[in-house]
Amino acid sequence: MENTQNFILKNIMLQVALSLFVFLTLWWLFIKPLSGGVLVSFKHFWSSVYVAMPLLGGIYGFVISKAFGGRKSVLGKMILAFSLGLFLQAFGQIIYTYYLWSLQIEAPYPSLGDMGYFGSIFAYIYGIFILARYIGVTISFRSFLNKIPTIVIPFIMLTFSYFTFLKGYKFDFSNFLKIFLDFGYPIFQAFYVSLALLVLFFSKKSLGGVLRKPVLLLVFALIIQYISDSYFIYTANNGTWYLGGIGDYFYLVSYFAMTLVIIYIGDTFEKIRLESSKIKTAYSETDADNDLEKLFNQILTEIIKRQVRIAGPLGWQEVRKVASVSIINEESVVVSMVGDPKKTIDELIYRYKNFFGDIAVKVSKNAAYHLIMKLPPEEVPDSLR
Repeated sequence: MENTQNFILKNIMLQVALSLFVFLTLWWLFIKPLSGGVLVSFKHFWSSVYVAMPLLGGIYGFVISKAFGGRKSVLGKMILAFSLGLFLQAFGQIIYTYYLWSLQIEAPYPSLGDMGYFGSIFAYIYGIFILARYIGVTISFRSFLNKIPTIVIPFIMLTFSYFTFLKGYKFDFSNFLKIFLDFGYPIFQAFYVSLALLVLFFSKKSLGGVLRKPVLLLVFALIIQYISDSYFIYTANNGTWYLGGIGDYFYLVSYFAMTLVIIYIGDTFEKIRLESSKIKTAYSETDADNDLEKLFNQILTEIIKRQVRIAGPLGWQEVRKVASVSIINEESVVVSMVGDPKKTIDELIYRYKNFFGDIAVKVSKNAAYHLIMKLPPEEVPDSLR
């Protein structure tokens, strides 16, 4: 609890997002959202303004993605995908706002805005897929069957959609796009929720570190997004949708949750940045040993310690992928190497860089700075030069 409070106090971006969410919520309550015919102009204005939330999250996501190396790292690509999803949602809302204020009509369904709304589904799927592939989740029918909730929960979602929104559906084949979207939204959203749950269940150990909260929030955000779109389809088909109602608020909550996902990942970068500026100066007496084999082992150990401190179990996950490293005692960080130690260290740092970006290299260099200085120049691994 104390860590969460400190995080809120120290993270300016989180304070901005929270303040915006609280402000928009209080404003929404003021416009009497459950009464469609009351304060209509205020409802329309509110519905046009809360696009600020996905824009905020999307812009911040692009900034953070660049800090993680953009498309060059796993985290960078994942954040880019989620940010693109938020921008596509914002695009859809801006189109609906254009209809409202420029054309003086409520946007038809479907409209150009649905290119953004529906496109965001695939941006989110891509982001989840990147994370799933990284942590070693095999996307197959068998993997879904092995984790029953990943089948049961989406099945419940689709069943709920059918009996609540689509039962007795009247097919108008003159408007095929509408039919496609009416069924496409719940089906594809059930898939991305299932995929996110699969990642969550298969990566409990990995998510004990930096990605646990973001992935939990991601699952929540995707479920709320599903509820939002399903509610919209139902009310739009029944002619009961109105701007500024409960449906719009569902969208706001889902945008806020996705923005929190990006903010929490951004906090990970801040932790890495702070760690990268620290150079360890206190070593045990054994650190003075100039034996190359022991020196390389000490360098490897210090790098692992620093990365594990930042990333938790994800740090060890990368170590396990290096075949030439054996973990003797994980709790005490005791490891051994076989083969060329320089290639081993280079491979491990490459793996950290592949996930966190270039800053992972800086963290590794500073973690073992004084030990690296003891190596002959020709023995320094390329990644630590």
